[in-house]
Amino acid sequence: WYYEGVFTYSPNEHWEIVPDIRAAVKPTNYDFRPAIGVIRKDYFGKGENKYNIQFVQQLKYQVDIDTDGNIRSGLRYVITYNSVINDHIIISGLLGPFYRWSEAFSGFEFVRGGAVFTYIFDKVHTVSFAPLFGTGNLGGDNGWAWSFTPMVQLIIRVNKEYKYLPAKYLNF
Repeated sequence: WYYEGVFTYSPNEHWEIVPDIRAAVKPTNYDFRPAIGVIRKDYFGKGENKYNIQFVQQLKYQVDIDTDGNIRSGLRYVITYNSVINDHIIISGLLGPFYRWSEAFSGFEFVRGGAVFTYIFDKVHTVSFAPLFGTGNLGGDNGWAWSFTPMVQLIIRVNKEYKYLPAKYLNF
């Protein structure tokens, strides 16, 4: 499980710059991950339905530092399609590869995708559930393995006032 803080700067309705920091608790150690990302948002629809469909592209660079002293870098690209069902429910689909480079491994480490079900309680609290499927590179001649990663994401907004509609995306 992990905690993550994300700061969002939106210069206009289509772009966000999103630095973040994550602290993850793993079975044998801890992992810290500072990152910087760029998000492109496009909307489909007209009139009052303009924001009902959101297409989000995320490009993020991250550095993973664990308590054993290992440092790994990574680059992810994730596309997300969001459909607003009503004021409280968003259904999404996402897909994204992750490229890793480190002393131990360099290459495409995994690809994940799946549906995301989001419930918006109010302007501050949101919860998402994502049963993600993927494949991961085991390294060397070991091939690839299939994976299932169920994720639950709780979002607590510190500032509920914003000029541009924030992107809906999942940090995996």
